[in-house]
Amino acid sequence: YFNDGYIDPETQQELYDEEIAANGTVVNFENTQAGTNEHQTGLAVDVSTADTDYLLRQDFALTSAYNWLVANAPSYGFVVRYPQGKEDVTGVIYEPWHLRYVGSENARRMSDSGQVLEEYAGG
Repeated sequence: YFNDGYIDPETQQELYDEEIAANGTVVNFENTQAGTNEHQTGLAVDVSTADTDYLLRQDFALTSAYNWLVANAPSYGFVVRYPQGKEDVTGVIYEPWHLRYVGSENARRMSDSGQVLEEYAGG
């Protein structure tokens, strides 16, 4: 199930402002300011299934859909952008639902090496 694709800057700023109003800060990097979200590039999608009530939850990683994505997404040019154990590298919480398009060759190389985009791109 495709959950989110492109998010326009106005909506992203609203989400960010709501997070600040509710919590006084941005919690766990879940919402970013307009202009800094990968969804605004058109290269990122969020996916979910009925197993997680179509919500973006970390237990999505326990589903057969997630297992299929990890095995097959690189063939289509996608990687799990914020994998578990790489939070210190990406600066973002574990998001098994967030896929990023990087192209098939790059996705296969990243998948084979276990690198995230910051490591693969050298920065």
